[in-house]
Amino acid sequence: MIKILLEKRCVNLVGCNMNLSVYNLEKEIVFEDNGNWIYPLFYLEEFIKKNKIETKNLILIDKIIGKGAAILIIRLGILKVFGKLISKLALELFEKYDVDIKYDVLVEKIQCKTEDIIKNDMTRARI
Repeated sequence: MIKILLEKRCVNLVGCNMNLSVYNLEKEIVFEDNGNWIYPLFYLEEFIKKNKIETKNLILIDKIIGKGAAILIIRLGILKVFGKLISKLALELFEKYDVDIKYDVLVEKIQCKTEDIIKNDMTRARI
């Protein structure tokens, strides 16, 4: 699926140079960032607000998605997500909020404090 989506950009997510890429439904790049941790998602949030972009029509591709990243993606209102590696905790959140998530590798947890700090019973408002 990722190969089809990104046929003009890269063969698969592993071949991409960016840690975070966002596309519109026409497969055009909207945003890219190669930062670490969840900083690219904060930059994406600023970019979306500044440019008044409708997020429900975006496709987000991230190399590693843990619980903290999942919460930011949900808060942004992005409904289609592809990840190279995702934690079970992030997957549970995506499923709870009806985000269409595809991934290559599912792990129990990633090494990030947000995996333990953020509780599954938190409402969208508390997130």
